[in-house]
Amino acid sequence: MDHEHFLRTISARLTDETAIEALFLAGSHGQSKADRFSDIDLVAIADEPHHARIAEAFRSVLGSEHKIVFWNEFRRGGTLLNAITESWLRCDLYVVERARFVRRSRATVKPLFDRSGIYDDLPEHLPPARPDPKRISGLIHEFIRVLGLMTVGMGRGEHVTMVKGVGLLRDMLTDLMLEECPVPDRGGILHLSRLLDADQMAVLENLPYPGPEPEALIEANVAVAEAFFPIARRLAGELEIAWPEDFEAATRRHLYVELGMEFR
Repeated sequence: MDHEHFLRTISARLTDETAIEALFLAGSHGQSKADRFSDIDLVAIADEPHHARIAEAFRSVLGSEHKIVFWNEFRRGGTLLNAITESWLRCDLYVVERARFVRRSRATVKPLFDRSGIYDDLPEHLPPARPDPKRISGLIHEFIRVLGLMTVGMGRGEHVTMVKGVGLLRDMLTDLMLEECPVPDRGGILHLSRLLDADQMAVLENLPYPGPEPEALIEANVAVAEAFFPIARRLAGELEIAWPEDFEAATRRHLYVELGMEFR
């Protein structure tokens, strides 16, 4: 796929849509970090009444160049359009009002056309991301709750469901690690190793990925918990987050009484 030719074609065709104030290349391509697996992320600035027409125009332009085999659109602070072509080119267009074009900098987007000089008003770089105490507190409480539900799954013999539960805990551990990532525009999930350091990735890679066997499930839950709690307690101390001592203690007792399960 010649991405430069594709972008020139899309840009030239969408220029005719005068309701679009500006069209930007975002994502990995917008940051000059793309590899051959990267999708194409576009951001169009337009007032909300024009979003439906712009969505139709984008689908028409893309469909005239490539056969579209997947199409989805939904509202998320604007109109997000997802397309996949027959050659598995993935191209997304986010149509958003200018006032919602936030958390962007000149380092994170490239203008394809810009009628209103929006790009010039962007900061050169965004400040580093900082841990969110509210989000971290929510992760801590939810981790303890899901961990405690092990007794329900084990008691009912729902071992397949418990495999999913281990995945939920592992995802919460990953999200906790990401809270320490200073990158302001983190992009999609499929380049996690760019965001976490080698030690964090090693922790995740060395966690057990169990099947639906009771002993393996307990072992996996213990391993994830022993990775999660030291990081969570350190962040809680640094950010002055109130630790749920009673909830944690009750959950530890419950797991020990029901399953004989202990962890550091």
